[in-house]
Amino acid sequence: MSKVKKAGRKNAYDTIIYPQLNQIRFWLNEGYSHQQIYKMLGVSEATFYKYSTLKTEFKEVLKNSKQQLEIKLTEALYKEGQGFEHTEVQTELEEDVIIDNGEEKVIKRKKKQKKITKFHRGNVNALIFALCNRFPTK
Repeated sequence: MSKVKKAGRKNAYDTIIYPQLNQIRFWLNEGYSHQQIYKMLGVSEATFYKYSTLKTEFKEVLKNSKQQLEIKLTEALYKEGQGFEHTEVQTELEEDVIIDNGEEKVIKRKKKQKKITKFHRGNVNALIFALCNRFPTK
């Protein structure tokens, strides 16, 4: 008698998490929480955290994405604290109107764009928050 080996059921990591590692990385970089991600994947919290400790590549995605998000948030906080310039583009529509026999007629329309540079001054509260968290003993 020969034994026939049954093909076992694939686990949630192989079928759901691993194929979605790039999407998970993207979600983490966009600031989604672990809870939001495991719900979007359709896996349980226990399954998500089990594989985050067992699978090296999944653990690395979670770790590296967290670091990238911290960098983005730090840069945004720095920019907000320092103040920054940005350019707004305003589009205006100009029309040439003539009056012919008492009726208005538009004969020419043109768009005119205006660029305005604005400066947003630094946010004192953001600076206080950042300094208190970065240098709590000072």
